[in-house]
Amino acid sequence: MEMDSPTHPFKSDLIEIAIGSYGIKSVVDVGGCFGVNGGYTFHAQEHGVERATILDGRLTELTRERARAYPGLTLKTMALADREAVAALPGVDAAFIYDVLLHQVDP
Repeated sequence: MEMDSPTHPFKSDLIEIAIGSYGIKSVVDVGGCFGVNGGYTFHAQEHGVERATILDGRLTELTRERARAYPGLTLKTMALADREAVAALPGVDAAFIYDVLLHQVDP
């Protein structure tokens, strides 16, 4: 079973502030599946982001299922350390990189 935690209100607020302050229309959410299943990207799209990419080494089934409701969303499965794959991503106005390091290390 996939973990499905709610998005953190502080992080969602930061997204809204950035969209409003900088006119962000495109984003990439790096590692956006773990725990929240794309929740921050979906929140951004509900607040004016037109084009988004969720980039993760493992796209969850819940993310895939929910993504169907967002036509401006692209899902990419790739290792975050794959420089060629990352370089091939389209340019964006902003990137979300919430908690990536937290889940990539073994304390």
